[in-house]
Amino acid sequence: MGLPTRVWAARDFLKLRALFRAFAGMPVALEYRAFIYDGNVACIHPCWPVDAIRKPDRENWRELLVDLYSADKSPFRAVANQVAEVFDGYWSVDVCETVEGDHYVTDMALG
Repeated sequence: MGLPTRVWAARDFLKLRALFRAFAGMPVALEYRAFIYDGNVACIHPCWPVDAIRKPDRENWRELLVDLYSADKSPFRAVANQVAEVFDGYWSVDVCETVEGDHYVTDMALG
């Protein structure tokens, strides 16, 4: 059960670009979900559509969300393209942006 003892995993907390919190305190950060299929990025979407937000901590959260996603998404697409080059099949790929402006894949799942 679980990972074998010879396998280690380390995590680093990423400070993400978030303008408000929702869902009882979770930061809503600048993240996109890309879908890759056979070496290509099929599409890319914001991870946080307006209808998904629950219990925001600010009244102006809608404006903040629009501001958050007004950023250029080409760096997110570039990361998704890098993933698409090495993974076969159909995948979802979540890409975030840190406060330093770096981009990371934070989650992947079979599409």
